[in-house]
Amino acid sequence: MHSLHFSIQNITDGQGVELAIAGMLIVFIVLILISMFIALLPKILRVVAQKYPEQETHPATPAPSGSTGDEAILAAIGYVLHARIQGKA
Repeated sequence: MHSLHFSIQNITDGQGVELAIAGMLIVFIVLILISMFIALLPKILRVVAQKYPEQETHPATPAPSGSTGDEAILAAIGYVLHARIQGKA
């Protein structure tokens, strides 16, 4: 079995320092770009809202109550379940 030798020389031979610096620069630049986008987002959304205004929607009309009696059945089922959970039935 081969023994592993850890040293700084292995890092410099494999260009590890340059690779680490390049990686840190890439991450730093991307973080700056994300921060700039977040800072500019309110202005972008203001322009988009002017171009595409939000349309008002009207709520749907409620179904007529008492027409089928489903409410009474659901209330009875709910009462029985509540009584069973409370231990009364």
